[in-house]
Amino acid sequence: MKKLFAVSVMFFLIAGFGISSVSFADQVENDYPIVLVHGFLGWGRTELGGSVGKGHYYWGGYDDLQTILNNAGSRCKTATVGPVSSNWDRACELYAQIKGVETDYGLAHSLFHGHARFGRDFTNKALVPGWGEPGNNEKIHIIAHSMGGQTVHMLAQLLEKGYIDEMNSNGYSGQSKPISALFDNTQPSTNLICSITTLASTHSGTTLASGISKLIPNILDLAVGVVFPILGLDPTDKLVNIYDFKLDHWGFAPKGDDEKFNDYLDRMLLAMNGFIESNQKDICLWDLSPEGASEQNAWVNAQSNIYYFSHAGESTNPNLFPSVLDNFERHHKADYNVFSFFTVTCPIMGFYTSNDDRYHGPWRAKDGEFYRMALEDRVSIDSSWWENDGVVNTNSQKGPWLYPENYMGEKDTIVNWDGVSIPEKGVWNFGGVLKNIDHFDITGLEFLLSDWHDNDKFDHIEDWYVQKAVFLRTLP
Repeated sequence: MKKLFAVSVMFFLIAGFGISSVSFADQVENDYPIVLVHGFLGWGRTELGGSVGKGHYYWGGYDDLQTILNNAGSRCKTATVGPVSSNWDRACELYAQIKGVETDYGLAHSLFHGHARFGRDFTNKALVPGWGEPGNNEKIHIIAHSMGGQTVHMLAQLLEKGYIDEMNSNGYSGQSKPISALFDNTQPSTNLICSITTLASTHSGTTLASGISKLIPNILDLAVGVVFPILGLDPTDKLVNIYDFKLDHWGFAPKGDDEKFNDYLDRMLLAMNGFIESNQKDICLWDLSPEGASEQNAWVNAQSNIYYFSHAGESTNPNLFPSVLDNFERHHKADYNVFSFFTVTCPIMGFYTSNDDRYHGPWRAKDGEFYRMALEDRVSIDSSWWENDGVVNTNSQKGPWLYPENYMGEKDTIVNWDGVSIPEKGVWNFGGVLKNIDHFDITGLEFLLSDWHDNDKFDHIEDWYVQKAVFLRTLP
C-alpha cells in the first residue's frame, strides 16, 4: 500500500508539473496491454493514409500515439469501431476485435433494430491474443475518448453481467449460432478489464447532439451518393482506407461482382433509409444526446472490480456581459486558440438551454425538434452545461451522473481524485478539468502544424499519455 501511495504521489507531480526523470522500473504491478478506443467519427490507424505511412492519426495527429507508447515500454493497441454506430454496436465490435472473433450484435438486438446479426470477422486477428481464454488471467487497460467512454462503459457492463434479452434468445428457432460470450455471464467473460480511463467523454451526453441531428443525414447522403459508389467500382478496396463507415451490418457493403450498379445504388438507398429513419435509436445520434445517455446510464453501471478514471477538457470562457433573456447569466464563448470549427460549436453549446423556464434565449430547445420529443419530456439543460470543449459539455465528461426522471435504481459514484490518493475500484475517479484544452487537443489530434495550445502543464499531450501508461502499470 505504501509503495502504491508513493507511486501515486510521484505520478501526481509528473502529471501536474511536467515530465520528470523518476524511474518506475521497480514499481510495476502489472504488464497488461492498453487498448485505445476512439469516439464519434473516429478512424483507425490504416485510414486517412495511415496504411502508406502518411496518415493523420486519431491518436496523436501527425504522430502515432500507439507507437509512442510502445516505444516507451507499453503494449498498446488501437481499436477501430463504427464511427456513427450506436454504443451497443460499437461495444460488440470492440469485443470482437480485442478477442479475435466474429462480431455478434446479438439476435434479440439485431431483430429489434432490423440489421444483420453478424458483422466483420476478426478470427486470428485478435488485438490481445488469448484474452478471456481459460487459464489466461491477463486483463486490459482501456483508454477511451469522447463517445468511446460510453462504449467501453457498456462493454464492461456486458462482460460482467451479460444481457438477459440475449440470454433468453438462446434457442430461438432459426438461430444459426449460440449467443456470444459477451452477452452470457455464465461463460468466461468476467474480470477481463483492469482499468478504464475516459477523456472528454459523453457520459451524460452532449447538447451538440441536436446540431448533429442535422449533420448525420448529410454525412450519410455523402456516403451513399459519393463514397460507396466509388468503393463499389474499386475492385482492390484500397479506397476504403480513406475512411470506413463500418456499417456492413446495415447493408452498406461494397458492390458484388455480379451485382448491377443500379441494384447496388438501390441497396445503398434502402440501407440509408433504415439507418437514419426518424425514430432510429440504434445510432450514435441518440446515444450522444442527454436523453440517450440517461437511458444508457439506467442499466450500465460501474463494476466493482474495475478502476475507472475520467478527465475533462474545457476551451470556453464566460462572456463579459450577462444575458437578459437567459436568467442574467453569462453565456460561454470559445477560447481564442481553439480549433477553427469549435469557434462555432463552443458558443452554440455555451448558449443552449432546454426544458427550463428560466431561459428564453435564441438557443432554447423547441418542441419536436429532436426525435419529435415534447420539450417537457427532454432533459433540463441550464447554464451548468455551458462550459465545454467544443464537442462535449465539461460537466458530462466527469462521469455518468444523468439518469431518467424519477429513476430509483443503481447509480454510479463520481469522486474527486487528486492523483495522490489511492484510487477506488467501482467508482469514477475524476482527475479534474484540463483548462484551455479543446476536444481535439486531448488526443493530440491537431490539424495544424502547431502541436499544442499554450498549455503550461505539457509540451506535448503525448507526454501525458506516456506517464498515464506508467501509472496504469502500478495498479495492483
